Amino acid sequence: MTNKGFTLIEVLIAFVIVAVGLTTILASSSQFTRGSAHIKSKIAANISAQNYLDELRTEKLIGKPLVLNSTAGTFKQGGYTLPYSVDITPAALPELKNITVQVKTP
Repeated sequence: MTNKGFTLIEVLIAFVIVAVGLTTILASSSQFTRGSAHIKSKIAANISAQNYLDELRTEKLIGKPLVLNSTAGTFKQGGYTLPYSVDITPAALPELKNITVQVKTP
């Protein structure tokens, strides 16, 4: 007499193997999604800082003097509200300035 089919133990082991595989796939995809959101916020912060520096360059081109000061505020970029701080300090040469723009990501 020959039995065709699977035993209950074989079926349970197959289910466990499939469950472990699916759990691994789901965990890595959620980690990828979190990493992707973090990169998106960093890109938005970088664009905001670059835009601020471009505004300063434009003001310099139209003859507006660059004032030594520190300011802070928020940028709205890519669906994020990003706090920033800007420090404009003197450089080694009098015609140059050090400009530091720091943007915090969520």
